[in-house]
Amino acid sequence: MAMKGMMHLPIVRKIELRDFSLYQLAPIISEEVRDGVFCLAGANGLGKSTFLAAVNYAITGIVSDPERRFESAEEYYKDSLDFAGEYFTGRIRDQHRETAEVTLDIEVAQARYRITRGMFTPTELREFKVVRQTSSGEETVAPDASTDSAKLHRLFVENILKDTGLASFPQLVFLQHFVLTFDERRHLLFWDQKALEQALFLAFGVDAKKAEEAGNLRRKTEKLDSRARNFRWQATNDRNKANMIRNALGGSETDEDTKDLLEIYSKLMRSIDEGKQKLEKRQDALNDALLQLAELSSKEATLRSTYETEFTRIIKLGSAVSSHPMVVQAINSRKCHICGAEGASVAQKIQYEIDSQRCPLCSSKISSKPDNTSKFKTLREIDEELKRLKEPFTAAQKKTARLRVELTEAQVELNAAERKFEIFEQQHRKLVLKQGAGQSSDSVLRTIKDLEERAKELDAKADKERHERDLVRKELVKLQRMIENKYIAAENVFVPLFKNLAFRFLGLDLNITMEMKASSGVNLLIELNSDPRRQHHELSESQRFFLDIALRMALADYMVPVGSRSCLYVDTPEGSLDIAYEARAGDMFAEYVKKGHNMIMTANINTSQILRNLAEACGHKQMTLCRMTEWAELSDVQLAEEKRFEEAYKVIEKALGRR
Repeated sequence: MAMKGMMHLPIVRKIELRDFSLYQLAPIISEEVRDGVFCLAGANGLGKSTFLAAVNYAITGIVSDPERRFESAEEYYKDSLDFAGEYFTGRIRDQHRETAEVTLDIEVAQARYRITRGMFTPTELREFKVVRQTSSGEETVAPDASTDSAKLHRLFVENILKDTGLASFPQLVFLQHFVLTFDERRHLLFWDQKALEQALFLAFGVDAKKAEEAGNLRRKTEKLDSRARNFRWQATNDRNKANMIRNALGGSETDEDTKDLLEIYSKLMRSIDEGKQKLEKRQDALNDALLQLAELSSKEATLRSTYETEFTRIIKLGSAVSSHPMVVQAINSRKCHICGAEGASVAQKIQYEIDSQRCPLCSSKISSKPDNTSKFKTLREIDEELKRLKEPFTAAQKKTARLRVELTEAQVELNAAERKFEIFEQQHRKLVLKQGAGQSSDSVLRTIKDLEERAKELDAKADKERHERDLVRKELVKLQRMIENKYIAAENVFVPLFKNLAFRFLGLDLNITMEMKASSGVNLLIELNSDPRRQHHELSESQRFFLDIALRMALADYMVPVGSRSCLYVDTPEGSLDIAYEARAGDMFAEYVKKGHNMIMTANINTSQILRNLAEACGHKQMTLCRMTEWAELSDVQLAEEKRFEEAYKVIEKALGRR
């Protein structure tokens, strides 16, 4: 029987979130993660998906962009670094951008990590510490407080690669986002051949560096093939130009063919369009922010005017001056805002003058008529409203300042793109002029010859690129044969893992086989009742989702050593399930946990069978239910049905054996 893998995966033990504006009721969240299932249950729109994204971001510095396709682990990591900032903007208010952070305690093999990452600094850490058990005792890596945040991130990368056994940090990012996480993207590993091939290389015991090499070779063949096509296209383009000039010399009238535009022309046009869209998006965001700021300013001005009017009315009625804004501000701040004097004595002096029935500013006698506190109710209400306006007003100012900078940057980028296009257009116009009647016959013939010679050179370059592509492809096929052999050796262990999980959900026996094609590489094929299902539309939505989760569970189980844990992160797609399959999905999750693995999952809190069955199967010793409704405010519709949420929680708690 084949051995299981030897890779070690990160196991989250504690999650702390600070200043996530999305979770208004809980500025600081701290949750212990016990072995088994950690289920974050809540209502729609409370931030369940954001929670999973934040956990993965803490480990990888990346938030998955649903629009980005997987080409290679290296490219995915590099190209995704900027998306986290876009994702968390809006979920975190501007006044919290500097303080918002996520902290994780993680176990990897014999090491325990503690890391803290700011939500807008993906390649930096605010805190890093690792304690590793070795044969000679504990080994601690804990840099001092003066260590640069970028260096802390590099130390984390260096250490976690040592403990996981991976060859590069992008490989860890790939595993977290494409294998161990099924989130709101609903990305299907079964039907993403490039991602699946990389997952199989890592899962089936191929050396991590070989897996990295395979990914690089795959990407290199694609780039060589693309360059070869481009050279061939340009060669054809030049021949067409030569023929156009010949036609012109023969007296025929030929309009400039659209094929005269090189590929770079399309790229420049796209960059301008994208730049305009980005500029428009930034301008719209700034306009919205300015409107919000104007509304807040108007509201503040109205409140202050109302305050002054009401205060004047009370003064005319003979009331005390102790509630005048200048007096209140001076006493509270212990500072005279006329002469600048500061200290407790300032407040005491002002209060003494008021108690002595004298004006604190000019010492004139004031009315001794006792205050009627009811007269000041409106003033107190306005003062409270002004205090409540302070935070959103400050946030709006910061947001406006940030968006002005982003708008300027977007304009600079667009200007640069338009300038590049103008230069290209001028060059292209010169090329067109060369074909006009203003040239001599020798000059025209020379132009034809130059074009034909360049076409030959481009053909030669295309042939060279294709030859190199074929050589690289041969090296890739060797590695693909290696993974094919590894899979055959592991088949009697891995396939039963998957079939068991899939049967728990489907109630049907299915099989998966590996196939390798020269054009597409290594792939897994699902067979249901001996009928291959090559296209994702050949299965229902719920079948696709939960079979893909079953594949991830089987891969995670297989790639770690016997007795070691893996952890899956699942944003449960219960909305795709009908009532017949809800209980079976819970059974599938429970089977994975009973094999000694962990899950961090999110789910809507309702009375569906998926959570009840999972709770009954795991019990309170293997499942933790976290009430997300205590983190964020419910909508009016949800508040009206709050009793139902409580009833649903009670059903799950009872199934856990706690009630």
